[in-house]
Amino acid sequence: MKIDIRKVPFSYPGAYYTFRYLEEEQTLCLVSLHKDAWHSTLLKISTEGGQKVSIDNIKATELSVEITAGQGRAELLFESPDQILVRGQQTELTFTWCKATQIIPRNGTCEINCFAQNAKALVEARKGSLKEEHSWDGDNCTYIGTTFLPQEQGGSFEGRIQLRRRSRSYSREIYSFADTLRVNTEAYLKWIGNTMADVRPEYQEAESLAQYLMWCSVVEPEGNFKRRTMYSSKISMVGVWCWDQCFHAMGVMHQDAALAWDQYRMIFDLQNEEGALPDLTDDLTVCWASYKPPVHGFFLDYLMKNSEIVTSERLAGVYEPLAKWTSYWFDYCDSNNDGIPEYFNGNDSGWDNNTASLEGTPFESPDLTAYLILCMDVLAKAAARLGKLSASLQWEERSRRTMELFARHFIEDGRLVARLTATGAVVESQSLILYLPLLLGERLPKEVRENMVGRLKEEGSFLTAHGLASEKLQSPYYTPDGYWRGPVWAPSVFLVTQGLLACGEREFALDIMRRFCNMVAAENVMAENFDAVTGKALRDPAVTWTANVYHEFVTGYLNR
Repeated sequence: MKIDIRKVPFSYPGAYYTFRYLEEEQTLCLVSLHKDAWHSTLLKISTEGGQKVSIDNIKATELSVEITAGQGRAELLFESPDQILVRGQQTELTFTWCKATQIIPRNGTCEINCFAQNAKALVEARKGSLKEEHSWDGDNCTYIGTTFLPQEQGGSFEGRIQLRRRSRSYSREIYSFADTLRVNTEAYLKWIGNTMADVRPEYQEAESLAQYLMWCSVVEPEGNFKRRTMYSSKISMVGVWCWDQCFHAMGVMHQDAALAWDQYRMIFDLQNEEGALPDLTDDLTVCWASYKPPVHGFFLDYLMKNSEIVTSERLAGVYEPLAKWTSYWFDYCDSNNDGIPEYFNGNDSGWDNNTASLEGTPFESPDLTAYLILCMDVLAKAAARLGKLSASLQWEERSRRTMELFARHFIEDGRLVARLTATGAVVESQSLILYLPLLLGERLPKEVRENMVGRLKEEGSFLTAHGLASEKLQSPYYTPDGYWRGPVWAPSVFLVTQGLLACGEREFALDIMRRFCNMVAAENVMAENFDAVTGKALRDPAVTWTANVYHEFVTGYLNR
């Protein structure tokens, strides 16, 4: 598969580095994803005579990047998460190191100190030769360039770059570009496995992209990460938000059970003593300023129903953390003590600027209580499976009482409403967030279900040719690129369609999935979100929860 390296990162499982064509640099670059070097360009690549690499001269696939230079060509690939191999024929390849401060030539190699990016690199040539150039201002280098040169005029070169952060221990093992490409190809084909066999032809190209992003967006354990972790993106959304990882777990549950469980479990590694989970984490920072909605109960149940990954041992390990997370919302997020937890800001809901928060904060949105009811349901199921029968009955009773409170508090005139906590007043919102409680299925009164489904079926209201808008198109707050006030989002489409399935609306749910997947396939990009009317991709172009939802739809629901 050919990838557009302007929009899709060329990376490798475990790697905190990506190759990307950066428009502002007008050449191919290596970018660090480590937080202390966030979005920091480590090096820029040029060919003979310092010629920048035109996008027209780059051919990137899942496994390598090829650069054409005149009659010659060069290639790059990852040998491991922090080792890069290069080879070339009839050309030379120069790496200009950005913000590097010192260079130490030794025994035909060069060690680069990239002080500002908290990294060191060893550059070595196995075939051909290595030339280094630098300028010194009496304190630091103002320029460092390392160039791989072919053995002779028209000959070839092969070399390696090893990146290190905490040590200067470099591998001395013999390496081969050809052998590594073969090993990587075998590993990638094993990752894909037979998943493409049942994918409809019209969805296969975008499914290949989804598979690649799910594969290459993982980073290895480091810092805050105790497990392999799938980043939300290796473009701009660098890190993991505390509901993204649930979608990631769902996406890979059939390909790598251990990786899937790591995704579900990783955020609980950071749970605090009160039971809260952080809003966002990366390798070095954890954000507690806001939270994300407690979708974790729904997704644990989804994993239990649709895969074999939730063993009794794993369930026992997550039972108490999920119980604490569920109780946290009642213990710490109910400022008026009415039994209905609140979002203290839009970010808590995951829908940062949704219009249910128009009148201020805190606000009480029915999706939050619905999520918590689903948490209680799966905790009851988990407790029973673990032999905690008394606890199971208690969770069942708590779920029942909370559902009764939900109905009294959020149902008004046959519809669901959000309320301002301070006054209890209804917030007149036309956000799709108010439809997420469809996940409760037949526990919602029939009149409410039918009203909600009826509104969703109105073409040009929420429903468009591309799925479901996050804000009703007729709303005065609808904005085509308005983040959660208009665009189509993969997670909201997934959750609403799951709600429709729970309400017995299978054909309608499949129709929405089909519209969404047709849009993604037409754009052939796993964007953060999409214009609800035109289907145009918006924001970050390589977001993994979009890839995971698309993958689940085309392999689990819309397959042959």
